[in-house]
Amino acid sequence: MIIQRRYFSGIIIALIIGVIASCSTTTPQKSNNLAAPISDPAYIPRDAYQTALQHLQTRLRNAPPPDPFILESNTFDFGWCQPTPGRNTTLKDLTTRLEHQSALARDLMQLHAATGSEDAFNKGLTYLYRWATEATLFNAYELGMDASTASFPGIEKGYCNRSWNMMLDSIWQTYGLINFSEAYSILKASELSSGHQNELDTIRAWLKTRVVPAVNAGFHAWTKFADTHPTSRAFMRYRSDNHLSWSLAGLATAGYALEDKALLDYVYYGTAYDDGTSGKYENPSSLIKLIPFAIKPTGEIFDEAERSSKHKGFFYGNFSLWALVITAINTEQAGYPPVWEAQFTPESGTIAKALDRYAPYVSGDLPLIDAEELTKPVFFSFVYRLVVHKDWVQNTRIPMYQKAANAAESQSIRQGLGSIDLITVKPENLQQN
Repeated sequence: MIIQRRYFSGIIIALIIGVIASCSTTTPQKSNNLAAPISDPAYIPRDAYQTALQHLQTRLRNAPPPDPFILESNTFDFGWCQPTPGRNTTLKDLTTRLEHQSALARDLMQLHAATGSEDAFNKGLTYLYRWATEATLFNAYELGMDASTASFPGIEKGYCNRSWNMMLDSIWQTYGLINFSEAYSILKASELSSGHQNELDTIRAWLKTRVVPAVNAGFHAWTKFADTHPTSRAFMRYRSDNHLSWSLAGLATAGYALEDKALLDYVYYGTAYDDGTSGKYENPSSLIKLIPFAIKPTGEIFDEAERSSKHKGFFYGNFSLWALVITAINTEQAGYPPVWEAQFTPESGTIAKALDRYAPYVSGDLPLIDAEELTKPVFFSFVYRLVVHKDWVQNTRIPMYQKAANAAESQSIRQGLGSIDLITVKPENLQQN
């Protein structure tokens, strides 16, 4: 599995005030999703915010044409075992292009929301619509997945002749689900959307009936294996792994964008849901059921120990926590009870406890336990930017989270967020300008 492709961060280095003269503009509207730009007039003039806009203007100017994945063979290969994954033939090519193109669509819609740029609106809409009307997705159910036997009948070349891994990793379509759902949320909130109702309806239907089921099918590869193998040595991993966290993050973001209460209930409580392909199924790894498996009483995330032998424990622990934070924010904004400090079983940790555990490493106050860890802890600074201003962050947590939130310079996160300076405010008392 190639992790490096799954995230991007960098220092944003230009400055802009306003919109370039060649762009037509309209009155920007507010979309209440995690990736929506800050609308506070007191924050917009700041250098960090304007630098983020410059980055998006560059993205708009350099945007390539939409490039939806269209399967050119009878079925998928996995792609991660090949030096160069086959174009329009592999799951790796699909997930990579889906991630990058959906992130660009999200960025363009963020630019429209922040500035009213009609050019950004039109190009973002084009990306969404082309993918919705042309793309092939990978749905494990449609391709013959059998979770009870961990097999993919008839296709055995998949992942180095272990096709079950292809089913498990099909959940990485979740990045596209997150980004496109956020782009759709901003799109439908725009005053320009009234002239594009047919396109909006098509995009919505695609998200609900194609992308959600594709991610959910991969999610079920994990949950149904655990359902049918309760005595397996792998059971704990199939109930705790970061793949589950990221599946929920995608489904929660889509449920919030689509205002789909049934989907959100499935994500949060685990109530039965039928995505149109899966059949009705109660979710054994819903948010409130996953947290007790994924987070130990100490706050350590399950994946940390699982991946420590390859010196990636800190990365994978925080990678899973990142997805849990996205899911917690989206469900709370959708009206569900906050889960930050909720302990769902006597042996369970909490998201807040996990954030407490990792904050001193992100801020640099503590050295990593594994001196050979391959990840720079400061990368996860953005996670604390997402939560530092929340009401439950009180007392001793405040300086600890503030220091972690201020540890990194400006970051741009491809999966579900975009420019952190565009969507969050850096803590003032430790501001680094």
